[in-house]
Formats: sequence, C-alpha cells, structure tokens
Amino acid sequence: MRRMIWIVGAVATIITAYCGTWWHLSERGRDAITAWVEGLPNDRMTVSPGEMRRGGFPFAVRWSLGTPEAEARWALGRVEARASGLSLWIELWTPKMVRFSADSLDLVARHDPSGRAWRSKTGALSGRLLGTARGGFEALYEAGALKVDEVEFKDTQALVRSVAEALSAEGALRGPFGPDGGPGHEARLVLQGLHVPAVHGLLGGESGSITARLVLRGSIGDASIEDLVEWRDAAGVLEVEGLDIDWPPVDLGFDGTLALDEQLRLLGAGTADIRGLTGLIDKSVDRGALKRSEATVAKLALALLTRPARDGGGAVVRLPLTAQNGVLRGGPFVLGRLPRIVR
Repeated sequence: MRRMIWIVGAVATIITAYCGTWWHLSERGRDAITAWVEGLPNDRMTVSPGEMRRGGFPFAVRWSLGTPEAEARWALGRVEARASGLSLWIELWTPKMVRFSADSLDLVARHDPSGRAWRSKTGALSGRLLGTARGGFEALYEAGALKVDEVEFKDTQALVRSVAEALSAEGALRGPFGPDGGPGHEARLVLQGLHVPAVHGLLGGESGSITARLVLRGSIGDASIEDLVEWRDAAGVLEVEGLDIDWPPVDLGFDGTLALDEQLRLLGAGTADIRGLTGLIDKSVDRGALKRSEATVAKLALALLTRPARDGGGAVVRLPLTAQNGVLRGGPFVLGRLPRIVR
C-alpha cells in the first residue's frame, strides 16, 4: 500500500512539475514577444500583436496572435503588414527553434514620392526560425498563392493594376553574418507558377519560375536615407548569385554585384546568360509581332552573339551588363536610364 501511495505521489509530483515548467515557458514566450514590441524604435516601426491566446499543451508552447499589424518606415515611404491567424510555437524537445504559421499575410509598400503603392497578398504561410551562433538567425518559409498589385492614388480614386501572381513561394533568410564575413544577410527565393501580365505580353509564355540568391554585405539599418548613405560609404554591396528566370521559351541567368553611387543610383556589373531567343523570335512571328523577313535578320544577328553553353545545354547569348553614371548598358548598347533610388 505504501509503495502504491509513493508511486502515485511521484507521478503527481512529475505531472505538477511538468505543468509548472510548461506554464513558465509560455510566460517567457509572452514576455519575449512583449519585450520585443516595446523595444522597437517607435519612430521607425510600430507593432500591434493583437489578442494573445495561449495553447499547445502538453508537447508545445503556442501563442496565437489573431490579427497582428505592423508598420515600418523606410527611405521611400512605409511598409504596412497584417497577418491573419498568426501562431508562434516551440516544441519542448527543440526549444531553440520557433515555428510559425499564418492563414494569410497582406503587405502594402507605399512609395511616397510617386503616390503609388504595391500590395501583396499571400496565402497560407508557414516556416521556422532557428537561432544560430553569435546571435544570428536562419528563417525558412513557404507560402501558398501570391498576388501582387500596383495601386496608384489619383484624387479620391485608387487605380489597381495586376503586377504578378504565383502559385507558390518558398525561401530562406539568414543573418547577420559573423565577424569574419562582416554584417549582412543572405536571402534565397523560389517562385513557381509565376504569371506576370507585362512579361506575358512580351514573351507569350503563360507562366514561369524565378530562383534567386541574394547576399547583402553591410548593414542598411532601417533602410532610411541616412542608413543607405552610410551603407554606400562603407562599401556595402548586394551580390546577386544564381538568379535564374525560366520563362519558356526563354531561360535567363544572371550573376553580378550592385551598389549605390554618389547620387544614390544603381551601380554595378554582371553577366547575363540567355537561352531560347530563337524560340522567342519564332513565337513573335506566330503572334504577328514580327514579320518573317525581320525574324530572319534577327536570327542572323543572334547567330553572331551565341556560343556553345558550358553545361552542354542549348546555345547561349552571354551579355555583360553594367550600371554606371545613371546608364544601364548591355554590352555596347544603352538599355535605359537609371533614376535615383531616393529622390
């Protein structure tokens, strides 16, 4: 009998200790969220977490935030975000990994100089956030359907134009780097089933995909004008590695480095490898955008620029791209003028 009482008491003690530990961890989670919100610079960013609800017992600690909202200012205006059904949780056997999910995420990036805004709506979003050495982090995410619109405000009207849609998006964000690599962040992005009306009119393909890896060297702070100037003066650069745009019949790859010049215009250089231009010319003839005689001349000119691909694929056109003194050039050709990022 005594042994049974001892066993029951031990089990009750373990359960009570476990419940107390779970409650303590959940309170620490709420305190961490509250401290992060209160520690934000109010002149740069404001966050309203909304109603916080506790859950996940017994194997996870979950906080559901309902419909949190955030607003951040940057050099060109401000960004507003609103999530629906956002949840943050940790599993007790992996306490250093925070998982997250949301039913949807709405973003609005406002460009004050032009009075325009870009609005994006993302479907179901999920991912995980992992702390790394020296206070760094790595975030992995995936999302459902993505839609981006451009909104132009004229008087009391808002003119909406579709910019892009994607069936899915996934990627990663890592940073800041350690002392050896200097401050900076790395981002990877994959968009599948991408439809862009402007590109559709040019290339004729229904949809494509984009894969990119970006490495930001140096810190841009809150992306204010002062921060961008400081980043430029500290020799900050944005490295574009493995950008691949697959839009049948065209496949474009790009690697390069970008920075800002004294007038806050893009400055940089890179190389674009383009495949499938012959197929694009044929499609242009089929759509009536080119005459057959014009297509023949275009193919002859293209033959002078193509070379065998190093990876054994189809012939490729290698085009050096440069951005300097406010001019974007592709080889010897002027492709356009580059405005200041901040007016």
